[in-house]
Amino acid sequence: PEAFVLRLPAAPDAFDAPPLVVPRAAGQILPGEVYESGGWGYYRCREDETPHQLCRRFEIADLDDATRRLPLFSCRRGGGGRLTRHAIMREGTTLLLPVAAFSSPAFGDAIKRRKPCAWCRLEGDTGALHCRGEDRHAAADYDAPTPTAGARVRTRWRLDDGDANAPPRWGWYYGTVTRAEDSGDGLTLYVGYDDDPETPVDERWPTEDLV
Repeated sequence: PEAFVLRLPAAPDAFDAPPLVVPRAAGQILPGEVYESGGWGYYRCREDETPHQLCRRFEIADLDDATRRLPLFSCRRGGGGRLTRHAIMREGTTLLLPVAAFSSPAFGDAIKRRKPCAWCRLEGDTGALHCRGEDRHAAADYDAPTPTAGARVRTRWRLDDGDANAPPRWGWYYGTVTRAEDSGDGLTLYVGYDDDPETPVDERWPTEDLV
């Protein structure tokens, strides 16, 4: 039978609907996972998945209308230049799920952690893509669990500002949390560093610069 075309409206003027910029965190998910942001679910396709399969899995009638504003789709076959229900998607293609999908059991199962483990963060990673996908690390996020008094932490400090011939240098320093206070949007940690443990330094948490 003829392919059923998703009910996506005709493309408006470019000034009315500019292309969507996919959030950086959405680029850190693996195939089969979803990232929620701005009222959308950014889903990364597995190889050979179809929009029809996704609609059934996430219990929705259609993909979100704004899907047409994402970067070019990559279909293996069946799309014919259009995003149809039975288009065969290439692995890694991003599609948008509407709010209605958020309440489905499959949506909760597809949400995975977005942050690297502490080891990968110390190596410079800020996303979990390589941590989980390539290195297959199963450790918790670098900022879990919430630090309490007595916890050992490492904080990233700028060693120098660099110059025209070299970028700034950074280093990670060991310390111990002496106390933690609620700051409204997180915690203020007082950290006694190993080179001067009697002079605690206040650090904001959570932050990518403290693991």
